[in-house]
Amino acid sequence: MRSGLFLFVLAFSVPVNLFSQPSPSAETAVKIKQVENGLFERLLINGKTYSLQERMKYHKVNGVSIAVIDNYQIAWSKGYGYADVEEKRKVDTHTFFQANSMSKAINALGILKLAQEGKIDLYKDVNEQLKSWAFRYDSTTWPKITPAHLLSHTAGLPFWGYGSINSTDTIYSTLDYLNGHPKTGAPLLQPVSPAGKMGDYSNAGALVLQQLYTDITGKEYSAAIAAQVLQPLGMHTSFFTTPPPGNLLPKLASGYLANGERVNNKFMLSAIMATGGLWTTPGEFANYVVEMQLAYKGKSNKVINQPMAQLHLTRTLADADVSPGSWIQNRKEELYFFHSGSNVGTTCWFLAGVNNGKGLVVMCNSDNTAVLTELMNSIANVYHWEGWDKPQHIQTKMLPDKTLSQYAGYYMVDSTLLEIAKEKNDLFLHVNWQKSKMHFTTTTDFINMEFPSEKTFVINKQGHVEGYLRKFNGKEVLVKKITAMNAVALKKGEYSSYSQYLLREKKFEQAIQLLQTGLTKEPTDSSLQRHLAHAYLFAANYNKAMEIYQTLPLSTPEEKTTLKEELLFFKNRGFNEKGIMKALQTLKL
Repeated sequence: MRSGLFLFVLAFSVPVNLFSQPSPSAETAVKIKQVENGLFERLLINGKTYSLQERMKYHKVNGVSIAVIDNYQIAWSKGYGYADVEEKRKVDTHTFFQANSMSKAINALGILKLAQEGKIDLYKDVNEQLKSWAFRYDSTTWPKITPAHLLSHTAGLPFWGYGSINSTDTIYSTLDYLNGHPKTGAPLLQPVSPAGKMGDYSNAGALVLQQLYTDITGKEYSAAIAAQVLQPLGMHTSFFTTPPPGNLLPKLASGYLANGERVNNKFMLSAIMATGGLWTTPGEFANYVVEMQLAYKGKSNKVINQPMAQLHLTRTLADADVSPGSWIQNRKEELYFFHSGSNVGTTCWFLAGVNNGKGLVVMCNSDNTAVLTELMNSIANVYHWEGWDKPQHIQTKMLPDKTLSQYAGYYMVDSTLLEIAKEKNDLFLHVNWQKSKMHFTTTTDFINMEFPSEKTFVINKQGHVEGYLRKFNGKEVLVKKITAMNAVALKKGEYSSYSQYLLREKKFEQAIQLLQTGLTKEPTDSSLQRHLAHAYLFAANYNKAMEIYQTLPLSTPEEKTTLKEELLFFKNRGFNEKGIMKALQTLKL
């Protein structure tokens, strides 16, 4: 506990400054200050905006890097805070961040360039174009999957993230993942629904496209994509190399969890380069954004020409936001293209107008995306982005301590357990790893920044809180308050979700009691058995945890993968690392 407290004080008592940045013009400097001091959430509470420094401290975000695009050019870029707190390395415009799934946009340009050169056909069966692998399905009865399908997430493939890996882990080839090599933990890749029918996000599509790119170019992926895409775009220092070269380690942003703790081994890596392996800076990634804006209008063709750029930034399906390599957002008839990305301890996204020459690229070394959303709001407001809503103004009121205490407690709706907890003079709603402050507009009405619904507490004639009404899109749902965990009349399948909440909140003894009750009613539910073992492990009862782990059904690769991924999930979020690693070793996972 001493080291965790020390990290918190060190990470968030330092000033957030700009380091080693070029001097902007006087006009740009004014806008920068406006952006830095104009952050706001979905709602503007009591007319107050925030500074970037305030919000980084509040959200426990150590480092942020920004690039702003205006009038089809990069207006400015800046870095704030720390790339690594423990090493006292500061963020500047040359600090590399993980682009995560934004990498898919760059990969898409590589594929579109091959199509432009006539080396592949976007609308031809990909099996006829791959040289070293093929989908194993009957194309006479099953719709053929094409590169266009793979680019636009319409190939009918499963989601499959292929996991995050440590820099010391074994790196398997794309063919190992495609063929379902047992050590990868991934099954043989096969479609799960017909191609071309719907947009369904899938990392597997980028995996296949990486293999296609390698097959067609005959070159190693990272070197080929750098020569054909990154260099022409002016992304001269960005790279896909996995793991990162040792000489660049001092320039990489270390990842931090939402609680402010640094990720083990500093950062996790994407198992597949095309799905999330790019390291870059917002300033360099902004070159891609500007180039696509110009190419779309036929004013540049550094990588792809106007028809290909227009394909890249046009919806594939009328009822879905997906396009070949990006996503499209319609804001009051003003089109924007965007992509987000995340890995353990790092988040990022870009968003830019298709026709207005405006945009941004924002990256941070934290799991918490809130500060990026608030930055986007500020930038859009300062630069007058078309189609962007102005914030809704809300006036709030303070409630007496007695009323706050009356509202605090556990609540449930559907298969989700929630908690309202009192902290000093405020209440916070806890749900699914998220902690959200409650803003009261009346004695019973409240809102949360993170959730669009309006809420009203329901008080019965005896003055007791029955729950609260959640109102959204004309529908009302009662979220019931419960007086004790053992009094909850849980339905089949609900014990698992409730126990997950208690595990996340590190309420291990309560989780153990709930799971023991659940197993008397659902003795064959393996998820309850796993969660019970986790609870004992995190409560430092290793022997009892192993006793349960060793009774679990682990005869198939899928069962072993599920257990391994759960344990790694908790390990990466600061849960009993030594116990988890010992369990993984003992169970041979």
